[in-house]
Amino acid sequence: MKILPTLLLSACLWAAPSAAFLEALTGYYDNDNSNDARAIALLKQEALSGNNDAAYLLGAAYDAGVLVSGSCSEALRWYELAAQRGDGDAVMQTAWHYYRSPGCPHNTKTAYIWFLKAADNGDTEAQRMLELLEEGF
Repeated sequence: MKILPTLLLSACLWAAPSAAFLEALTGYYDNDNSNDARAIALLKQEALSGNNDAAYLLGAAYDAGVLVSGSCSEALRWYELAAQRGDGDAVMQTAWHYYRSPGCPHNTKTAYIWFLKAADNGDTEAQRMLELLEEGF
């Protein structure tokens, strides 16, 4: 099932999205598999052009195997791109993928750095994870 949190969709629509991004969202939700490849191509184009919502959505698509075959490494690639540009949700997804996500490179030091960035932005879940990591959890 093709699901995107309502919050992300609302945020995308408030940001005056491009026509390509709107077409990608339509293809993402239309339940017509013939549009999936085009939707992914448009999302990639948008993500590489600086659209963090597109990058995050690609991460989520690869994470859940929506429109594409599931791939932790591809999910991480897109989440990390959005995280590097300051997307708070993507920062946490990146941290979790480095910390413990099947099929992704396990790297506690890198996960710690991403959790630290999220904690610095006030994410309480990240703050708790830092405490656990520092305790040697």
